Amino acid sequence: MVVRYLTRDEIETINRFLALKYGFTHLVLMSGNLDLCVEAPQRIVFGTEMHPDKLEKAAVLMKELSKLHPFLSGNKRTAFLATTTFLELNGYKLSSETTAAVDLSLKTASCSADTPDISLWLREFSSRSPWTPIE
Repeated sequence: MVVRYLTRDEIETINRFLALKYGFTHLVLMSGNLDLCVEAPQRIVFGTEMHPDKLEKAAVLMKELSKLHPFLSGNKRTAFLATTTFLELNGYKLSSETTAAVDLSLKTASCSADTPDISLWLREFSSRSPWTPIE
């Protein structure tokens, strides 16, 4: 399975874009936490991928960006847009009502939703692009 992961610079660019759009300050508050967020979907332990499919990788990216709070502001928005971007780069389209997306983001940030919950939500609201190879 070929996976296109987001880089640290790409995630910072997403936060910078959202800062311009919504009027908050772009600032990396915790550099080490941002590195952990970037690495989380790629994590391998004892030679085994911790998150074996793309939707689970997207879920852990969203969870880590929401919970580790690497930016001064816009962490939930950055988490959601980074997750959407990751999915699109990997052949999925996320379609949900804004209220459902906000609800998931708030639950994730408040530790009421964890990786399995987010993954289940993404499976419900994501569809595979027709040109995506079957995994």
